Amino acid sequence: MESLDLKDEITKLLAQGKTELNLPKGRYKISEAIHINNTKSLTINGNGSTLIMPPKGELLFFSNIQNIHIKNLTVDCDPLPFTQGTITKISDDHLEYEYEVHPGYPSLDAFPKYKTIGRSGIFVFDPKTLRWKDNVPDLYTKDSTSISLRKGQFTFKHLMEGYRNIKVGDYVAFKNMYGNVFLFKGCGDVTMEDVIVNTGPGAGFLMRTCTGKVIMKRCKIEKGPKPKGAVHERLLSTIADGFNLAYSRQGVTMEECEFSYMGDDAVNLHGSFMSVVKKIDDSTFLIGRAWSDEPLQKVLPGDKIRILDGNDFGLINEAKILNLMKIIPPQELDQNLRKKWRLPTKAKIFYSQVKLDKKVNAEAGNKVEVPAIACPNFVFRRNYFHDHRARGLRLGASHGLIEQNRFERIKSTPISLGPHAIHNEGGWIEDIVVKNNTIMDSCFDERTFDKNAANTGAIVLLHFLHDKSAKYVQENRNIRILNNKIERVGGPGLLITSADNVTVEGNTFSNTHLLNCDKSGNDIRLKATGVISINYSDKVDIKNNYFGKLGSFARKEFIKNPE
Repeated sequence: MESLDLKDEITKLLAQGKTELNLPKGRYKISEAIHINNTKSLTINGNGSTLIMPPKGELLFFSNIQNIHIKNLTVDCDPLPFTQGTITKISDDHLEYEYEVHPGYPSLDAFPKYKTIGRSGIFVFDPKTLRWKDNVPDLYTKDSTSISLRKGQFTFKHLMEGYRNIKVGDYVAFKNMYGNVFLFKGCGDVTMEDVIVNTGPGAGFLMRTCTGKVIMKRCKIEKGPKPKGAVHERLLSTIADGFNLAYSRQGVTMEECEFSYMGDDAVNLHGSFMSVVKKIDDSTFLIGRAWSDEPLQKVLPGDKIRILDGNDFGLINEAKILNLMKIIPPQELDQNLRKKWRLPTKAKIFYSQVKLDKKVNAEAGNKVEVPAIACPNFVFRRNYFHDHRARGLRLGASHGLIEQNRFERIKSTPISLGPHAIHNEGGWIEDIVVKNNTIMDSCFDERTFDKNAANTGAIVLLHFLHDKSAKYVQENRNIRILNNKIERVGGPGLLITSADNVTVEGNTFSNTHLLNCDKSGNDIRLKATGVISINYSDKVDIKNNYFGKLGSFARKEFIKNPE
């Protein structure tokens, strides 16, 4: 394996006025993460090469590049950014566990940044299939510490029923996030072709504040080879999402990609719900957002802004933005918000003043969203998502097509459409077609069936609220769900919430509700007992669907709540 100063190679190339780096096919050791910024055009052709990167930081960071094209390249890490092991002891009450790290995988002192090993989650795998173990939730611990460099223990405060399904001999992998593989910020057109990610300290592909076309073709996220000295195969690929695009003016066109064994969603597209913190006049107000102002960085004059109720996120008014500018707020306002939002000392609130083209009378406490920066106009076609935790597609973006994709053994919801208001990830969705997809053997995570669960289903139109008692409003609009095949899933085939004008036609359902959904979502007033479960939605047209064998806990082919 050769050493390669990739940043130096790119810097010299650009200094010569050239824009394409062609790597001779090989296996290259990269000693440190790289950051390339502020250039018009760059193409990296790996010609089948593999880059071995360090296990932390933003490994390949590209910012403010107008046109970037990466192809024929594989990225892996050495040492690995995660460790894994085997459960060796379980207490009688299933609240205390011990494990031993697998040979060849990082020792427990490899993660000094974290007070606990697996701070962001511990995952349990079947030692025979090497897949996420059925009917075991993700583990979020009370405490996780080392006994020695190769042995550790973790404990829980409360028992979940699925913990009883963990056995001595099961495998575990530990999620500690610290960076991403590919990071793109403020770029124009981004094209990735035939790129493979074996692992990384966070997401495989993270994109923020981009303005041009985003194209992903024939890319893969898959587990890499066993590390030196190992006898066990890797359990994880990336630690976090496969592909995460946010606060950008265009969605992604993703075709013929395959993502597997990630520690989080395969795909996440979203904008942001932001807070009105002060009214200036009937057409002017301040927006405040903690930690980052990224959601506003690519907003343009003329963009539509939607004023939403701060509790139920229903639409109050909308207008066009005339002007948006950063400001330094009154000290008293900043202090009051920091206290109200319970922010740590290191957190900063970013403020912007927004001037609109008409009176909207927005008040402090309202929320706003700007659909133009929520990654609109996306296509997912002929992709294969399988064997990973969380969701397949988690989309808070509008104007899109999802067709001819395969979803298999997704731990939670294969297709989730709509806002995650609890995380302030917008937004409301409209104009989406979901057709000719196949979903199988998915949606078995215990947390998906919780009394507070809003995403119990194979395909879900979502309204995930801060306030359990808030009104359900019908803001997911104009959705068509056509000719999909859904088989062997834990919950409903479709869970439709807070929607208006939905067509459900020509779909095939069999063996839904393999787990009991009688109480799923009950604490937030949802029902999920029908193969097609409709909650607080208007104008849902259901026709010409085929219902095969019903699962053990399917109560009806169709339910509507409230009736």
